[in-house]
Amino acid sequence: MFKMKKYNISFIIILLIFITNSIYAEWVKCNETESFYVLSLLTNQNTLYCGTLNGIYISTNTGLSWIHSGLYNGYIRSIKFNNSYVFAATYVTGVFRSSDNGMNWSLTGLEQSPNALTVSGDDIYAGTDLTIWKSTDNGDNWVQTAINNKRVNSLAVNRPYVFASFEDTPGVYLTSNGGVNWIQALNNNYEYITLHTDSNNIYAGSYMHGIYYSSNNGSNWVDIGLPGLHIVTIITGGNYIFAASGYMFKSSDCGVHWETCNEGFPISEFSVHAFCISDNFLIAGTSQGIWRRPLSELIGIKIISSEVPVKFELYQNYPNPFNPTTKIKFDIPSEVRSRNFEVRLVIYDLLGKEVTSLVNGELKPGTYEVEWNASDFPNGVYFYRLTGEGFSESKKLIFIK
Repeated sequence: MFKMKKYNISFIIILLIFITNSIYAEWVKCNETESFYVLSLLTNQNTLYCGTLNGIYISTNTGLSWIHSGLYNGYIRSIKFNNSYVFAATYVTGVFRSSDNGMNWSLTGLEQSPNALTVSGDDIYAGTDLTIWKSTDNGDNWVQTAINNKRVNSLAVNRPYVFASFEDTPGVYLTSNGGVNWIQALNNNYEYITLHTDSNNIYAGSYMHGIYYSSNNGSNWVDIGLPGLHIVTIITGGNYIFAASGYMFKSSDCGVHWETCNEGFPISEFSVHAFCISDNFLIAGTSQGIWRRPLSELIGIKIISSEVPVKFELYQNYPNPFNPTTKIKFDIPSEVRSRNFEVRLVIYDLLGKEVTSLVNGELKPGTYEVEWNASDFPNGVYFYRLTGEGFSESKKLIFIK
């Protein structure tokens, strides 16, 4: 009888672990968003803004609950933040702004139908069905840039550059002088639907021809995969690229390899339209509401202990030597309070050249574990370094094929 009870208890524990992993290893729909058809997302400090066919909804707890913002104008194509204002591109009416975090809204001086917004310093750009407009006074007045008779698909900024893509117009264009002149930065025969910038990097998602990438503000471009797909949105986080074409894909090696990450999503009549990262969650705006998933889960970083460490610590990888995968554990202590705190875990070769970044983003206090798959690298000796808030430590690892 005792052995039977012990067996049953062990079985229950294993079952609970399996159920727990199943629950958390997938996308979860946010409450109260079943009716949301999401077109755009924005996160600013502790507030998450969701643009839908029926106006803007707001959450202050990473999507757990929502309220309507008071802006009921439909088709919120884009939401941006600048100089204490939230700006919303409503396709039917024009550009609205709010000075109280979205509770009240007023129409700016642009009453055309905008498809896209972006912000560069104090300047706001709005792309419409015919041109790109610019405001230097928070939307009171707008002037037309040197774009004529082009319907804007997307806008993005890497200061001082502003990038734009257009419907039925091949390539990506940029301006470095506030819109006085535009040049074609990416010159091929493909139409680009969405643009995303990250540091000096720019990603251009095309109509049926995958993603192109530039690491030098558009001087040179590389095809990084997903051919045959209509890419509607792109975001980067933790050294990963996330892209959507109906469903989601991710890459940790700048497009050399792609894999799906759609666990938990519906299997029919579903499409992802927008991304943002809020409080270490990747938020996905879709045709069936808002979904969220821990970013650490998507980029292969696992929290392995509920106890909060008292100091930074980097552990020796295991196994070591290894072939082709190894795991690296590290601690982030409770003293870390800043919401903008950045943690980096980087792999270097013997010459000190960075070969890959395993972690590059915000993490809460805890004990983490990340796996490195070195199958695409030559065997030999490498070093891994953890840095963050005054802490830096390196250790050696050996890859033997």
